[in-house]
Amino acid sequence: MPESCANLCKTSARVNDSSRVFGSTPLYEAGSPLTFAIISRRQIIWQSEKLKQTKRQSFSLWGDMGTIDRLLSVEEALIHVMVMVSAADSAMSDAELRQLGDIVGILPVFKDFDDNNLIKITQQCAERLSGENGMNTTLALVAESLPTKLHDTAYALGVEIAAADLRVSPEEVRMLQLLRDHLKLDKLTIAAIERGAQARFRTQ
Repeated sequence: MPESCANLCKTSARVNDSSRVFGSTPLYEAGSPLTFAIISRRQIIWQSEKLKQTKRQSFSLWGDMGTIDRLLSVEEALIHVMVMVSAADSAMSDAELRQLGDIVGILPVFKDFDDNNLIKITQQCAERLSGENGMNTTLALVAESLPTKLHDTAYALGVEIAAADLRVSPEEVRMLQLLRDHLKLDKLTIAAIERGAQARFRTQ
C-alpha cells in the first residue's frame, strides 16, 4: 500500500479513538464503506501520479541502436512532423525535401539548429516509424515534446510539406488528421492554417 494510504489509515484510527473517548459514533469505522472509498480514491490518485512519472522517465532514457527514447527538442519534434507527412505516401518527393530544407534554413524556430544534424534526425524518425505501432508512438512523442504554443506551428509545417508538390495525397491527408488530433488543435486554427497554405501554393 502506498505510504499516503497507510498514513490515511493511521489518521482514521486516531479519529476513531478520539470519537470513542467522547462517546460519539466513529466517523471512519474500520471496514466501513466510507473508509474504503477514501482509501481507494487515494490509491487511484497515487497510481495516476506514478504513471505520469514513469511515462516521463521512459522518455528520458537513451535507447539502443541509436534510437533515442526521450523527449525531443523543439527542432527535432518539428522535423519529425515534416518527415512523417512527407513519407506518409511512401514517396518523399524532391519538392517536399527542398521545402523541408528551406523551412529549417529560414524559420526563426530553427535559428539555433545545426543543419548537419538534419540527416541524423531524419534517420531517427524513420527508425521510430518502423517500430511496432511506430506512427502513433512517434506522434505521441512529438505532442509530448512540443510546448502547446508550438502545436499550431507543427501543424502548419506539416501542411506546408504536404502542399509542397502541389498535390496532397490521401495518405498525407490522413497523416494530417492524426497529427492535429494528437496536437488537439481547434477547428478554427486548423482552417486558418490550411486556408493560408492554399493561398500560398495556388497556381495560375
